[in-house]
Amino acid sequence: MAGFLVARGCASFIASDGGPLLQALTAAGVSHVPIQVGDKAPWAILVNAVRLARLIDSEDIDIVHAGSRTPAWVGLLACRISARRPPFVTTFHGLYGHRSALKRWYNRVMLRGAAVIANSDFIRRHIIEVYSVPNELIVTAPRGFEEAEFDPSAFGEADRASVRAEFGVPDGFPLLLMVGRLARLKGQHVLLAALARTTDLPWFAVFVGAGAPGSGYPAELKSALESSALGDRVAFAGSRRDVARLNYAADLAFSCSVSPEAFGLVSVEAQAMATPVIASAHGGSLETIVDGETGWLVPPGDIEALEAAIRAALADPGTLRVMGARARRHVLARFTMRRTCEIELSVYERILGVKITAAATKLVGRGETPTSARRRR
Repeated sequence: MAGFLVARGCASFIASDGGPLLQALTAAGVSHVPIQVGDKAPWAILVNAVRLARLIDSEDIDIVHAGSRTPAWVGLLACRISARRPPFVTTFHGLYGHRSALKRWYNRVMLRGAAVIANSDFIRRHIIEVYSVPNELIVTAPRGFEEAEFDPSAFGEADRASVRAEFGVPDGFPLLLMVGRLARLKGQHVLLAALARTTDLPWFAVFVGAGAPGSGYPAELKSALESSALGDRVAFAGSRRDVARLNYAADLAFSCSVSPEAFGLVSVEAQAMATPVIASAHGGSLETIVDGETGWLVPPGDIEALEAAIRAALADPGTLRVMGARARRHVLARFTMRRTCEIELSVYERILGVKITAAATKLVGRGETPTSARRRR
């Protein structure tokens, strides 16, 4: 979004403590301000709010946009104590814990601006049901994939052969791919259990992603793998930056979350590479996958249903290819990053009451933390 604004002649600042995306941001003409807006200590929130308020006034910032709760507290306070008092906007990305009144109060900072952007209709409904926010305050801007990065025409058979050779995929075996951090809620254990029931079929599976520091889940998965008959048919690839290439080489992708995905960008990126997806039928997947047309939806955590979907998918390679082409057309029409940015831009324009151009708006500021290529907002 920051680069999208810069391309339209607007100055764009990001306040964060840095991260792997910093070089790409500055190359796009985005100004970076080193403020640790993710520090949750109350005193740090106040100090960072004062620093951000000074930036707002010195740079004539017109909008502050936050994408998670602690940066939102910093941004909201900064807007209120600055002389300019610019509009405050948030993007609501996930299902924050909300069982206690204190948690809901803390989360409500995401709903105290001029508008809240939901990254799916699932999240829109969640905001309305849990926080009783008027529907008209919420705008749905589904997350999108980067068209230049996830473009099958940029790859070829050499890429496919290289990926298969890297993991030792036997000739004639379909390549199955699951991308996502190694966490129980992502459901890698569910997929392993389903695969253990399909050893009569030819396939090779690659799990991409790393576990959180201190998590015992990755070791649990590898222990389960060692005690099964799948040892030579499954590979754990760790964290990767070539997800588009891996999806290009894959025949079938998976999103097996046992908790609802707020949106599910992994499924969209796989479809962008013409790879059909088997996904859990809840959360954002209900919006991004057309069951039976661009992939398959199965009840979350249902190992037997997942097994049946795998068998159906691998029964006919020709059908997989047709579904993959249909899947790419589907996401190109609905889930590109350009479309996401255009919707967010329309929110800015409505709030400011102007068409955003270099002449109309000097700067749009954001309080966010660019920490990984998988979380661009």
